[in-house]
Amino acid sequence: MTLKEMNETVFKGKLSHLGLQRMKDREVLPSLYDVPSDDTESIRIALSQWKSTFVGSFVFKYPRYYGFIQRLTTVFGHTPEWSDFTKQGIDDVVEHFSTGAMSSAKTYLSMLKTVLVDAIDEAVLPYPKFAERMKVKSTPSTNVFLTMKEISKIECYRPENERETVIQAHLGYKQLIYKKRRLLT
Repeated sequence: MTLKEMNETVFKGKLSHLGLQRMKDREVLPSLYDVPSDDTESIRIALSQWKSTFVGSFVFKYPRYYGFIQRLTTVFGHTPEWSDFTKQGIDDVVEHFSTGAMSSAKTYLSMLKTVLVDAIDEAVLPYPKFAERMKVKSTPSTNVFLTMKEISKIECYRPENERETVIQAHLGYKQLIYKKRRLLT
């Protein structure tokens, strides 16, 4: 089965080829590469087995967040499995995500909680009270404003990768809004 066929079969065609290739490189896709696309029974079995794993459950539910699996791999030291979600394992995950922006931590922990709740009837979770421990304190967001000098530095900067190009373009859009507001006041 090709990545394009896998995209249609598993993700209803929602993902880009580049995203699928990255998912394949990170080994988070189901093992359907050697299965002919017309062998529906083998596809059904492989998908069922994949979805019964933590990685499969998470990636199937949140395919655009496959990088989350790598972050959990960093926390646990190996590809995450249902058995990793012990009391200590959950505390480690919460601590790991609490080092960044609290709004992001809340989002990631909420996604993780959803996957664990969905699997509670089918997977054996070592700590069933996981939801109680997966909380982070809310902190209000802070508005940040750039000066014209800082904005011009961003305009002159040459992006080193695609992510920086997107951020630079987004900031350029924000700059136009900022200039319009200044002109109107």
